Amino acid sequence: MTVDRLRKNEEIWELHMRVHFDEPSRALESHRTWILDNEAYFLDADQQKIAHGGYEQTRQTENEVGITYLFDLEQGPDKLSFVYETPLSILPLPVDYEFRNLEIP
Repeated sequence: MTVDRLRKNEEIWELHMRVHFDEPSRALESHRTWILDNEAYFLDADQQKIAHGGYEQTRQTENEVGITYLFDLEQGPDKLSFVYETPLSILPLPVDYEFRNLEIP
């Protein structure tokens, strides 16, 4: 994960970041939005979370996703830590299944 920039836009702070996977397999295909559900927040000095107020996906390639998060940081970003939680790696997991007693029209 790379934070490209943090900038103030009127009263809101925009955090622009990218998540890059060296070997994403098919995990970042356009219909897979799991990466946007990962937690992203700031922590203050007391380890209290400051949640984002929304986000926008700004980029998607074969191995990278760009996201802009919006934060209301009343005291500014000084002395805050940004946290983005994501899996360390993406592994395929085969699942065996069988349909039984399924009516087919």
